[in-house]
Amino acid sequence: MIKKRQLEIKREKDNSCLIDFGVAEESDMDAVYRLRFSVYSQRGYIDPERFPDGREFDHYDEEGESVHFIAKIEDKVIACVRVIKDTPLPTERYFSFMPPKEIEKIDPENRCELGRLIIIPPNKEKGEYLPRGLVMLMLINVLAVHGMENGVMGGYSFVKKSLEIKMTKRKMPFRKIEGFKTDYPDTGVLYNYFNQESDPVVPIFFMTQQFMDYTNRYINNKLLFKKVDEEGLLLRSNLYVKFLRFLRII
Repeated sequence: MIKKRQLEIKREKDNSCLIDFGVAEESDMDAVYRLRFSVYSQRGYIDPERFPDGREFDHYDEEGESVHFIAKIEDKVIACVRVIKDTPLPTERYFSFMPPKEIEKIDPENRCELGRLIIIPPNKEKGEYLPRGLVMLMLINVLAVHGMENGVMGGYSFVKKSLEIKMTKRKMPFRKIEGFKTDYPDTGVLYNYFNQESDPVVPIFFMTQQFMDYTNRYINNKLLFKKVDEEGLLLRSNLYVKFLRFLRII
């Protein structure tokens, strides 16, 4: 991993949990593919028989058309998200819709697609606390910085309705694309993902600068974080943080 940020969370008995965020390297990818397979097969999103080696990946991964951002605790990958640069982008392939005016203003070379977002508790069986909202926040911040540095001004994604509702409650800078039709092929590896009636898939779009502004508001909140160094942040232990945890904001 090329580390970009680190979040420290104090636990009982003065133990600390350190979560590193950054760009995945080749040595990280086996763990990323296995994490994706584990979560997607458990949720019924994919047919596990199509991935006999227990690793979920596709041509975007194989052909080098993507960059992966991950979070790790020690050597364990506990979160990932994939950024694709391609024309057309997956959302443009799998949905029919009128492009948002904001996206139309961006040259196709400066657009991207976000996908395969996964966040898991490091040790769910032990009941360990992991602020998934903060993990998502840090991942988005790292990829937003990467996007701004590489001229990526906005793009698309598609997510489950349940996740879209959670992101809306947190006032995250995604916007749902209205009036769409789904065009996902029957033979696609995510066919099950697209056809769960209880939790449908919706296309969304975003602007990179809005990502930056949103994440920086939290990162620069001195009631929430103490800055350790240029990369490191410490999650404070105070009533404000406990209140946010109670509301499930973090």
